[in-house]
Parts: sequence; structure tokens; C-alpha cells
Amino acid sequence: MGMPDASGDLSSEMEVDAFRRLFPLRYFERHLSESIRPDARPLGRARDTTLALGWFNIVILSFSHPHLLS
Repeated sequence: MGMPDASGDLSSEMEVDAFRRLFPLRYFERHLSESIRPDARPLGRARDTTLALGWFNIVILSFSHPHLLS
């Protein structure tokens, strides 16, 4: 089962979503057998990732060094 085409056919998109919800194992097995992810990326290609270090550093500091933040 492929992804809906670029025309945005709502009924096709709803059918894919219904199949994914009703038969999740078959849905993902089909993608794996075709070596693609549900978002159409090849299995070996990662998603672009962004990490916001500012917030993460504050969380780490609050757990490991709470006296620094008081």
C-alpha cells in the first residue's frame, strides 16, 4: 500500500490511515518488505534532526547540580 499521491486525494489518504490503524503489523511489514519507511524514506536514510541544547543543558543542570540554579 503506497502513500497517497500528490493531488491530496482525501479518500485515498483515509483508506491508508484506516488500513494502518486496523492492520498495523501488515502495514509496517509491507513497508519493510519494500525497504521503505511509511514516510517514503529509504530504510538507510535518517531524518533531519535538530537538537536545542539550551533547554537540555538546563534540565541536566537542574538534576545534577541544583545548587547552581538557585
